[in-house]
Order: sequence, then C-alpha cells, then structure tokens
Amino acid sequence: MRYAALPAAVIGLAVVVAGAIYALQPAAPPEYPMPVGVPVSGSHLVDAHYCADCHGGKGQPTNASIPSLAGQQATFLYKNMLRFHHREGNIPNLRVTSMINVFPGLNSQQIADIASYYAAQKPVDAWPPVAGSEVAVARRLYLDGDSERQVVACQVCHGLNGRGDSARGTPALLHQSPGYALTYLQTVRASAPTDQAGQNAMHIETQHLTDDELKNLASYLATLTPKEGQP
Repeated sequence: MRYAALPAAVIGLAVVVAGAIYALQPAAPPEYPMPVGVPVSGSHLVDAHYCADCHGGKGQPTNASIPSLAGQQATFLYKNMLRFHHREGNIPNLRVTSMINVFPGLNSQQIADIASYYAAQKPVDAWPPVAGSEVAVARRLYLDGDSERQVVACQVCHGLNGRGDSARGTPALLHQSPGYALTYLQTVRASAPTDQAGQNAMHIETQHLTDDELKNLASYLATLTPKEGQP
C-alpha cells in the first residue's frame, strides 16, 4: 500500500497549530521566590491528598512520632515540600517515600498554598514530657548553650519561644511532636553532611550532645510555651 505524501504547506500548518496550542498552556509558576500562598486553596489540597490521615486535622497530629505542621514557618514547609516535589528527601526517614509519591503532581503554587494553610493553623497543644527526661536541663541548653563544648544556644536561630524565623527559613520548634523531634535530632546527628545548610549546622551542633541531652531537648520543645519570649 502506498501513502500519499502530505503537501509541505499542510505539514507547516500542523506545526504552527501545535505550537500555538502549546503556547496557550499556562506556564509553570516559578519555584523561587515562594509564590504567595492561598490558605483556602491549601485546605482543599490537604483534603484531596488525605494529609490529615498522618498529620492530623489542621496539621495537629495525635501521634507523637508524626511531625506537627500547624503554625510552622511557611517558608520552611515550602522548601521541604519542594524537595519532595523533586523526589528528594529532607532527612532519612521511613515516611519520605509516601511524601515523594504526593508532591511531584503538585506545582509550586499549590505547594505554597499548602504551606500557607498549615502556617496559619494554631500549633498543637503542649505534649506531656518524655518519660525520664530533664526539661530544666534542656531549657538551660536551649537558652544558653554550652560554651565549654562549643554548643550554640538553640534560641540563637530558633528564637526564645521556638517560633523560628521566616526570613531565614528557620523552622518553628514550639510544641513539636517529641517522638519526631527526637528521631530528627538522632538522625541528623548520625547523617553525613548534605546540600542543606541548616541541616548541616544541626549535624555539627548535635555532635557534642549525648543521647540523654537529645531526649531532654525533644521533651522541652514539646512543652515550650510562647511565654518564654515575645511572639
């Protein structure tokens, strides 16, 4: 069977039409700077992707091993969610795979919407202290550090009240889930340096801290109240 050759003009017209259709498609929003998030849109996305199944309603988990997202810095959430979007992890963690399965299908505007939604929520209530922890000891370490061991006070970056710093992308620690906080501190201490400056700083700081001190800090963060400093 022989096929008739299409005239060059027809082929050219098809190329032009295809190009026009492609040009009409909305351009992907840039990743940086972070787009202005719309919390209402974020709430719909959170529902659509069943985020509450793990992180609880409004980012307030009841499981102490799941990170609390409510009241977290939007810029910090956005940065970490973008890593999942690019199929990268933030820290070695068993739950990273499930996160990576969700975010590649979202664009930067949608990710900003989710981050803004969680940032606008009230932080989870204080958790009970971790059994066997010494909160008073951790409080001194958080506020003053330990100059003899060259441990910088946590509040230098995270603030007196643990609310973090949106300008620097420093995460809030206020009422963070104690099990998750301890897992993170232990993991970042054991992990090799990465391409994340903040995580590398935490790796350096935690090298000087004992297992008991990490447990104490996780417990202190879980009970930290805004009255420790200015909001």
